[in-house]
Amino acid sequence: MSDLPARLSALWRELPPVPRLLIGTIVVITLLVLFKPPAPQEPATDSSPRVLIEIARPGLFAPQLSLFGRIESPASATLSSSVTALVQQAVALPGDRVSAGDLILQLDPREAALARAQADAALSQTQAQKASATKRHQSDRKALELEQQLTDLAKQNVGRLERLRETNLASQTQLDEARQALARQQLSLETRQLAVSNYQNDVRRLDSEIERAQAARDQADLDLARSEVRAPFDGRITALHVAEGERVRPGEPLISLYADQGIEIRAQIPLNHLPEVRAGLDAGGLAGELVIENRRLPLRLARLAGEVERGRGGIDGLFILDASDVTPELGRPLPMTLTLPPRDGLVALPAAALHGLDRVYRLDDENRLQTVAVTRIGDWQGADGEQRLLFQGDFQPGDRLVINQLPGAIDGLRVQPAEGGQTPQGLEPEPEPETQTPESDSQ
Repeated sequence: MSDLPARLSALWRELPPVPRLLIGTIVVITLLVLFKPPAPQEPATDSSPRVLIEIARPGLFAPQLSLFGRIESPASATLSSSVTALVQQAVALPGDRVSAGDLILQLDPREAALARAQADAALSQTQAQKASATKRHQSDRKALELEQQLTDLAKQNVGRLERLRETNLASQTQLDEARQALARQQLSLETRQLAVSNYQNDVRRLDSEIERAQAARDQADLDLARSEVRAPFDGRITALHVAEGERVRPGEPLISLYADQGIEIRAQIPLNHLPEVRAGLDAGGLAGELVIENRRLPLRLARLAGEVERGRGGIDGLFILDASDVTPELGRPLPMTLTLPPRDGLVALPAAALHGLDRVYRLDDENRLQTVAVTRIGDWQGADGEQRLLFQGDFQPGDRLVINQLPGAIDGLRVQPAEGGQTPQGLEPEPEPETQTPESDSQ
């Protein structure tokens, strides 16, 4: 036995290098396996997904509808030219605010001034014709008296010659000449009487011509005044359709503006919320809020539109902006909210709690998911400014509701719950006024 190590050593030296390397490797691996320390034992963990939960507290909430409004004005106008003239100067430009009566566009008034002078001359001429007719009538009346006297004398002369002719003291020629003179005088008398009788007709004709000339002069005055285009109401300029030096004709558009007082916001209200909106209007009105330039401005629903446009899923509501220091641009789209009348039995949850379109999940006693069918009623903003959704469903006070998205959520899935934060409270009822008893008053 004492020779065994020596023989093993000699045998080892006699082996080629490759077998010795293989044998050494096998020996090392065997020793490492035999003397390997035991692996630490980890406790078994639950692989169920973790979810955030909130405790359900159904209560009284005032739903809010998120709408998209557009600015409208009760009065907007495009002023057109009433005369043919050159554009002299654009006093107001798009975006400028103007007051009623302000000069906003100046047309060249020279052509209108010439037309006014012509109309004034025509009126003066007609008035002079009437004055001349009046004087001629006075002369005709005096001449009529003389014509009547001459006619009477001519009649007397004919009668005298007829008597002399019977006694052959006058010739037939003298009698014929007298009768001719009487006929000429009677014709002159009738002509004069006709001139006197037609005076009233001449006066009425001249009066109508004077009225026509006065109307032409008034129209010329109006055209001259319209060479100055003035704002019909307080508002803001939206468009300038002409340039300085351009020649315009009657009816061509010049400038557009809209009234910035009493502006309205038109927004479409879904049909499924229409009963609540009508009830709110009948009860005294509904309030809203408009977001513009990082400002929140109060709104109130004034009325509903009288017709529904084809292809739209709601009725337009017209809102009044109560703030007077804001003049938003016409047609500008703005986000807004409408607060509906309060409803009881609603639950406010984060948007992530909604799975699909109509379901949320709650936990049973074994922390397994249960589906709750819900109907979205509207939005709600808490006191801290957090935006939540309001749901109506088969909720019970104390239900543990999942408030985060869970991919692959199904009924019966086991989860690990974790508190998600403070559960929002609904609207608190107004406290009743305290009444004092006669005993307390006496004390």
